[in-house]
Amino acid sequence: MKISDIRIHVLRYNLPQERWDAHLHIRYRDCMVIEIDTDEGITGVGESATFGGASEAVASVVCRQLKPLLIGRDPRYARQLWTMMYQSTVHLGRGGIVMAAISGIDIALWDIMGKAAGLPVYQLLGGATSELECYASGGLYGPDLSDGPIIAEVLEYRERGFSAAKLKVGGLGVREDSRRIHAVRSAVGDDFLLMLDANCGFTAGEAIEFTRRVADSGIAWLEEPILADDIDGAVVVAARSAVPIAGYESQTSLFAFRDLITRGAVDVVQADTIWAGGITNVKRIADLADAWHRTFTPHVYTSAIGLAANLHLLASCTNRGLFEFDGQPNPLRDELISDPIRPDERAIIRMPDAAGLGVALDPDAMERYRLA
Repeated sequence: MKISDIRIHVLRYNLPQERWDAHLHIRYRDCMVIEIDTDEGITGVGESATFGGASEAVASVVCRQLKPLLIGRDPRYARQLWTMMYQSTVHLGRGGIVMAAISGIDIALWDIMGKAAGLPVYQLLGGATSELECYASGGLYGPDLSDGPIIAEVLEYRERGFSAAKLKVGGLGVREDSRRIHAVRSAVGDDFLLMLDANCGFTAGEAIEFTRRVADSGIAWLEEPILADDIDGAVVVAARSAVPIAGYESQTSLFAFRDLITRGAVDVVQADTIWAGGITNVKRIADLADAWHRTFTPHVYTSAIGLAANLHLLASCTNRGLFEFDGQPNPLRDELISDPIRPDERAIIRMPDAAGLGVALDPDAMERYRLA
């Protein structure tokens, strides 16, 4: 089997209302879908992260740097091809746009391998479970910053069957963010798990102070409290935090996660297959976390393709935590494939039983959201 072509599709969904986190104003959701064709008629599908509208830059790396390396290669040697892609881009950088480009290709290679073997990807990886429990991810800031909207959102998640939710902090300051979280805890009760995501919005001192203010609200973790580049600072925050620390999905290399894990900067390890080198590299990160007795749960804020890739990866892990499911409407997740992946009334997702990633692109949705 040989790779015969690599094709790119850039899609975008414009949000009806702007939302934001500690750093980014979010006006749209976009994704880059990568299809890899083979001479035996099997096509694999993957996704590359393009957060912040970086699709042109990622596409340039895919088409100009990686595609010429891969045409004519056997797609079933995914780990070998990953190393070749990584080593060939040393002059371009070791993360960010380059790693996003590698990610989408790697995911598509795993889809091909699963289809060729007649097995779902998670079974190729070891198949630790066939179903995963989800938590609802949301709590973005919006035009109305009073307590009402965020409380209503969390209560809606509980009505939909979720027993846990993640909310944004870091954008309003330590005092106001902690006050809002106390209000949510009071409204939702003690039998509902709360996680918080600062999106690298605090300084180390602010993060430590914030954890002390919210510790009595039974917080499961504070995610990415400070900039992921500051590993020394992350170590200090974790040592002094009053709640567990999760992170750091904006890191993309195995070596950065090695330092975060071995130096005790994280209690819960998070990486994203569309951002941190695809299934091949994130599986290494998850296994390293397992060796250091850390829970692994991927970051998932993406289309149906990235959701499926992270789902298969987590289902193969014995150190898995809850699966992140974006609680907000997202047509690039709900309409992009013919059989959408959704949690049931107990917030459980059953693994697709079709070969590969188990997803089929909907051509009408592809055209509806295609970005010229």
